[in-house]
Amino acid sequence: MTQREFPFLAGMPAPKNAPRPIVGRLTDEAQAVALAIRLSGCSQAMIAKRLGVSKAYVSQLKLGQKPVPAWLVRPLGYATGCSVLRQYRDLQTALRIAEGQQRPRDVVAELARACADSWRSQAA
Repeated sequence: MTQREFPFLAGMPAPKNAPRPIVGRLTDEAQAVALAIRLSGCSQAMIAKRLGVSKAYVSQLKLGQKPVPAWLVRPLGYATGCSVLRQYRDLQTALRIAEGQQRPRDVVAELARACADSWRSQAA
């Protein structure tokens, strides 16, 4: 993945955190994106311009048609002035850890090790 540059970040104030009860009521990342855009008072076109992406892409994020890539979370917070997406992701991570759930990439790594071990034992 290519490193993206967001020159507007240098001149923007730090994004504000949403109240915790509000973050807890969100059901998915798309809602967090939609809320951040709504709170910004800016149009999707303006947010897209700030991020250097298309308006259609921002719309797809807002509707949950595309996942929000990790590299876009911080810039989206600055572009909208609201950290609600980062807060939502942090909350989901905390809940996953509290419930003892593994991250999908950890599950894949564990399955790959088991598969490699199985292949080694078959070869012996």
